[in-house]
Amino acid sequence: MNPAPEQPDTDAGGELFFRSTLAGRVTGAALWIAGFYFLAAFLFLAWRHIPWPFELEWMEGGMLDHVHRLLEGGRLYGPPALDFTPFSYPPLYFHLAVLLGRLFGPGLALLRGISTLALLLTVFIIGQWTARESGSRHAGLLAGTLYLASYPVSGFWFGLARVDSLFLLLLLAGLCLLRCSRTLAGGLGAAILLVLAFFCKQTALIITLPVMVWLILFGEGPRRWLVPAAWLILLGGGLWTLQRASDGWLFYYLFYLPGQHVPVWWRVHHFWIDYFFKPFPIATLAAGLSLFLGPGRLHGPRLFWLAAAAGLIGGPWLASVPSGAFHNVAMPAHAALAILFALAVQRWFARAVRPLLPWAAALLQLLLLLYNPCHHLPAPADRAAGEALVGRIAAVEGEVWFPSHGYLSRMAGKSGCAHRCALDDVLRGKDEPGRRRLVDEIDTALARRRFEVIITNDDWLAREIKGGYGEGETIFTRPCLFWPLTGWQTRPEVWYQQRGDDSGGE
Repeated sequence: MNPAPEQPDTDAGGELFFRSTLAGRVTGAALWIAGFYFLAAFLFLAWRHIPWPFELEWMEGGMLDHVHRLLEGGRLYGPPALDFTPFSYPPLYFHLAVLLGRLFGPGLALLRGISTLALLLTVFIIGQWTARESGSRHAGLLAGTLYLASYPVSGFWFGLARVDSLFLLLLLAGLCLLRCSRTLAGGLGAAILLVLAFFCKQTALIITLPVMVWLILFGEGPRRWLVPAAWLILLGGGLWTLQRASDGWLFYYLFYLPGQHVPVWWRVHHFWIDYFFKPFPIATLAAGLSLFLGPGRLHGPRLFWLAAAAGLIGGPWLASVPSGAFHNVAMPAHAALAILFALAVQRWFARAVRPLLPWAAALLQLLLLLYNPCHHLPAPADRAAGEALVGRIAAVEGEVWFPSHGYLSRMAGKSGCAHRCALDDVLRGKDEPGRRRLVDEIDTALARRRFEVIITNDDWLAREIKGGYGEGETIFTRPCLFWPLTGWQTRPEVWYQQRGDDSGGE
């Protein structure tokens, strides 16, 4: 039998304080107002972001290209090519999007809708899990609110057409079920959810390992061994099956290419500064002290939170070091911080001489995270600029190569193409067959002037392109037009038109 969660520190979690005293009623009302504000801010942005026809972040269009690839009968993992090269992600998110896309139609709105729903369910799990651990629904409310308040700190990533929100939902659902269930069936269900989280994003492997070690060391009964064994068997079996189905290319994309990213060593300490101490000074201090210095911290059930924190915070810390990482890497760490801070507040509330002080500190932390959602909206001028660019692409007679935003070519009725981020991952690698194949295809396409128009975001391959296409034309003259709202700040910049003289051909 698995150790049950520790008992709440007070009867009914101290809820009498919030009902019977003026200070408690004011504190409770303030907490509910804060929760409503951060939820309303997220929903307002989701309402404005979901129907936006263009990218809010530069890889969203590439995610949609993966869905179209599956809908058109192609496979995700194969040799790198100009028409399609996959991102270094497992396939679950894309297959779910395909399933829903057959019902509702594929598009950025669908992918953002998946992430938005996953985020709301994640907040619900955080709140319910914390309330169960602490015995206080106000602690649950605090945890859910704090995670919602981390939206700007994680790069306004919650509702994007990216894998992160679905990944975190499956991960937290699995950890919560593993923690709260005391049956073998519940443990096996948790193992399935944690495996699904991995097949959404590989970071789940690093995050889950410490918790599985905790279960082996402190679990009881058949769960102690059967759940980790089931997790390993399902994980290994799924990887083996997909590796065979991809003719050996799966590991190349999921493990080899991510390993080629150059470490950015200053992020080792900036991870703590940028994602914890600066935005969450009170929560970081309180959660850390409670986790490492609190009573009973070496007791088996309490050690679960040390293991969970090691995974949920340590995993993102490691993932933040390679080049290409962005603020979204901290989302699991912020979920852990939200739960640990709420548990710390409730624990100290139960022991405080002045019980109002822990909750006042919690409200101050939420106040420090207030933001104006109106500052994160796309502009009408960006829509007009995107529509004009799509119309210009549609007027081209011939193929268009638009590696950073191939989804715009598809909107214009042209063929899509591999995303530049995926191409860069391959080109960054060593002299291996996948890279050599891609380099040869790019050289051949440019030498034969396969494309009528090439659109780039900067001077990427500029020397090679100019040989057959000239200097190129600047697309946007206004400096503040058509930039993404988050992520790498890049936009279409140069329009290369095939020169009429000695145009050649395939």
